[in-house]
Amino acid sequence: MGFIRKIRSVFRLARREYQWHCDAKRFRTEVPQKALMEPPQGRLLVLMPHSDDEWIGCARILLCRSKEVLVLDMNMDGGDDEGLHLRRREEAVSAAEKYGYRFVTAHDRYEDLVKIITEEKPSCVFLPCFLDWHEEHIAVMDLFRKAAIQTRYAGLVGMYQVSLPIPFKMINSGMAMTKKQWKEKWRLMKSLYGSQSFLPVKRFAWNEYINGGTAGAYAVEAYCVLDFEIWKTEYGRNSLSMEEKRFLKDNLQNMEIVRKYIEENGGVK
Repeated sequence: MGFIRKIRSVFRLARREYQWHCDAKRFRTEVPQKALMEPPQGRLLVLMPHSDDEWIGCARILLCRSKEVLVLDMNMDGGDDEGLHLRRREEAVSAAEKYGYRFVTAHDRYEDLVKIITEEKPSCVFLPCFLDWHEEHIAVMDLFRKAAIQTRYAGLVGMYQVSLPIPFKMINSGMAMTKKQWKEKWRLMKSLYGSQSFLPVKRFAWNEYINGGTAGAYAVEAYCVLDFEIWKTEYGRNSLSMEEKRFLKDNLQNMEIVRKYIEENGGVK
């Protein structure tokens, strides 16, 4: 019986991945093309709620702009036990050491964030897009908003994709990828983050392939870059209700449902 269940599980996964492939090919044909800005120049601060978020959303920045980047591990629990939490952090530290960007773990999340914003004076702070179902991602956004107000931060905010896509109308910045670069990003994800081998990285990758249609590239690591004051206002306007979060979380594996809902209900006004 165990063998039969395993076979059924393999077929379900294959069917799901085939559906993602078909959906991605179709959605890409519907993407409006537009010019995208390069990520901002200067010092870049990447807020990482959980180890791997920084790679999923900002790998091209980490690889191509490593000398300008500081990744701040916000040290959220993520539902992990102590051993897994430590392993994930070690994986993130190893990635930083390998590719040459700085990495710091917050112990007092708010105070450390205030200190780093004050000392680093980043031109842009990257964090997950505010259209997000994950409560710990949202907690990081709240901490950043409070810290930015206290420090009178007047720079830019760059939102990156994690498990949900950024609506096309919000994407205004990105880093184009060739097919080879796109495949390499996700190959490295599997190599660097062995503890997260269960993640549906093919769905994340197909979202980047779809985004590629905006810039006429094979794939795009997409961002939405806004002035802090605009981000602060839009964050308040675009926060998802608990019902919306449950709906999106329950349908995460259905690319069509998620994309349709995000495109119709989310976005900077």
